[in-house]
Amino acid sequence: MNKIILKILILIYFSFVPLSAQVSKALISKRMDKRITRTAKELMQTVYDYNGDEKINCIDHACLFKIIWDKNFPDEKYRCQIIRNKKDGVMHHL
Repeated sequence: MNKIILKILILIYFSFVPLSAQVSKALISKRMDKRITRTAKELMQTVYDYNGDEKINCIDHACLFKIIWDKNFPDEKYRCQIIRNKKDGVMHHL
């Protein structure tokens, strides 16, 4: 389970860093890093089976991270997006 959480947090981290910053190897701003960390900590304390499939997995983590982000930073909802990874019509990660 920890590997899934780590993958989600890495995906979230890189979705906040503009592509040009990734290419130039610039670091994410301290303000954004604090916001991501705050949201991730809150998520880890409150995560549950959000979609009712009797599993706690990437779907639950991604959806709840987005909900917490939007609640804590309503003016910056656009900065947090859910990305669905589908291959051959099957969802692999959210």
